[in-house]
Amino acid sequence: MANLKALAAKLPAVPFDFTAKNKALLRKLESERLRAKLLFLREELLARVAADSKASRPPFVAGQVAIAIDIQLACPLRPQNLSDLHWRRHFLEPDGPKGRLLLHIPAEETKVKRQDLTVEIPADVARRLRWYRRHILPRVGADPNGFFLSRRREAARASRRSVSRSSKRLQSTSAST
Repeated sequence: MANLKALAAKLPAVPFDFTAKNKALLRKLESERLRAKLLFLREELLARVAADSKASRPPFVAGQVAIAIDIQLACPLRPQNLSDLHWRRHFLEPDGPKGRLLLHIPAEETKVKRQDLTVEIPADVARRLRWYRRHILPRVGADPNGFFLSRRREAARASRRSVSRSSKRLQSTSAST
């Protein structure tokens, strides 16, 4: 078996090509209008989130979508890696909280499990990620040092809190009538 692995390692790499589905999606983005729409969508969404951030229920999903678009445009990730992003495990600030921001995916979390992925996040994207982390995550009860995008268990917990609040409002309303 070791001999076969050694032989396989000497073979040239299989050329990478997109699937037919991904090629079709990329063809749609050849339109300058659609590409511009995608590029400005994250800013539109974050502007809406910022405007409503003081509201009792900021538009959390819009913020998540904007941040996911930002990350995907800076460093395309598999959906699994994107949804599993954790601030302490995957983001590094080698120059402090106002300096460079690096995204680091350990090899064991990548698809081929051979090599770490480390990418410097562009400064404008890093600024938006930090803003989202500081201002939006705490407002929705998420840990700013934890998972960056919504997780099912956190969403379920938030849903339970919402149901509990609604139930208490209903009880207080019915008690006062």
